[in-house]
Amino acid sequence: MVLTNNLKVGIVGCGYISRKHYEAILKNGDEVVALVDVNVSNAEKLAKEFGIRRNVEIATKITDVYLDNVDAFVVCTPNAFLAENALFAIENGKHVLVEKPGGMNSRELKHLAKLAEDKVVVHVGYNMRFHPSIRMAKQMIEDNAIGKIMFLSEKYGHGARDSYNKEWRADPKIAGKGVSMELGSHLINLSQWIMPSSRWTAISKLATLFWSMPVEDNAFIIMENENENIAFIHASCTEWNNTFEFEIYGTEGKIECDGLGKSYGKEQIIYSKMNMGKKSTITKQTFDCDDSWWLQWEEFVGAINGEETFYSCDLYDAYSTMKTIETL
Repeated sequence: MVLTNNLKVGIVGCGYISRKHYEAILKNGDEVVALVDVNVSNAEKLAKEFGIRRNVEIATKITDVYLDNVDAFVVCTPNAFLAENALFAIENGKHVLVEKPGGMNSRELKHLAKLAEDKVVVHVGYNMRFHPSIRMAKQMIEDNAIGKIMFLSEKYGHGARDSYNKEWRADPKIAGKGVSMELGSHLINLSQWIMPSSRWTAISKLATLFWSMPVEDNAFIIMENENENIAFIHASCTEWNNTFEFEIYGTEGKIECDGLGKSYGKEQIIYSKMNMGKKSTITKQTFDCDDSWWLQWEEFVGAINGEETFYSCDLYDAYSTMKTIETL
């Protein structure tokens, strides 16, 4: 099925992240025709917020949606329900943008990939790939700006909320794991994208240091691929001051991606051109807005129309990320 204009979209899961997707869909000129949430008031609130209550179908289950009116679904439920909703969409010939990590385990992702292959487009919402500093860093690496990559140093942390340990992210039956799945999956996925390899090994320490909950609130991870590239990762929900740091060390230079905008601080990229024995040449660029959600959606729609993708995460990439998470 090839579509060019006015994609008709159903959103499954109407929490905070659904608003990011909603804005991107509207900005691209596409239309939300269905909202699904087990708590119908969440769907109604979202419809009212975007002023489309009269023109949108509201349901508590994806199986109740009038499918003839939908071209694609965005699935942004808690982790335990991602795969089952994506599966229903795929089986009914609908394209899917499913939020990261795409499911609860690699088995679910592999099953989705086999069903979707050559039938529908399925992308997994690792939107960090679309952040302006990360996109620029990827291009600089492609242009050999820092020589051969040696290692990455990464930190992603937030302070959560007062009752974080009572949210679904603290329940292993719904979340799968703790911060290694919530924030760590982004860093693992970026590492595997920046340093492509068919084989990864990892050692880790998953620790619950502050919150009283059955999943970890800090993940300390060292990953290595078959090319002996190394990634040092710290994912935390006890950071208190929201932090994002992604540093790429090469034999001829270094790239630093700092901040994500808003509470994470202004996003910027810092490039250091190494000059052994002399002071390095440093250039810096800052970014005023986060266009990652729209660019992610734009590339998803482009893929539906047969266009080449550059930054999107497919189910096989997400499978590789999940396989690494399962070893932690």
